[in-house]
Amino acid sequence: MPLGRQQGTIDIVSSSKLPKILFTCALLLFAVIGIPGLLITGGAIKMYRMNTPTMAPTLAVGQLVFGRPYRRGRMRLERFQLIAFRPPSSPNAMWPSNPSVVWVRRILGLPGEHIEIQDDKVLINGVPLSDEQLPAALRKQKWLTLRDPAAKLQRDVRLGPDDVFVIGDDLESAIDSRTFGPLSPGAIESIVRCAGPRIGPRTRGPKPGPSSVATNDPWARYH
Repeated sequence: MPLGRQQGTIDIVSSSKLPKILFTCALLLFAVIGIPGLLITGGAIKMYRMNTPTMAPTLAVGQLVFGRPYRRGRMRLERFQLIAFRPPSSPNAMWPSNPSVVWVRRILGLPGEHIEIQDDKVLINGVPLSDEQLPAALRKQKWLTLRDPAAKLQRDVRLGPDDVFVIGDDLESAIDSRTFGPLSPGAIESIVRCAGPRIGPRTRGPKPGPSSVATNDPWARYH
């Protein structure tokens, strides 16, 4: 069965307001590991749990992630930033269509840019990104590789004045802008600020609702 059609093979998540017990967990994380840039204000944090490996090795399955709700016009989107968003509908049922779920991906292209995808590199406005410029998770990967045989990859994309181009760190498994094209800012739910520990059957901790997301590279040690 093609990868995108299998249950649990893509970042299928649902988001919710952080209940009191999870808010307490966020406070403890802030106190213990000094999460930078995470502003804890009432209702301003979204918490997710990574359900699939499409952002590996940056994020592990079961890892908790924390983000701030995205406010268009007030928050700046940056290259290689991780965001949680509501995926566009699939024209050919390549992935499940559910308005209550969000995915997490990494921003590669910014508004107005020209993105060219080649097998061993990506060009932005005609200039290739070097391995030194890329996050470690994306180095030495093949950009036109996707295990789902039904996927039709877009190799040449010109972004609109507000759109971004997003990718998964595991280029072989992630359904991203290489498949569904530019992402509208209206689909973005939050900007990921940090990741916490893994929560799973063999670990103790608060039980999050069905959810998930990602984090910036400095937090890879929590995988």
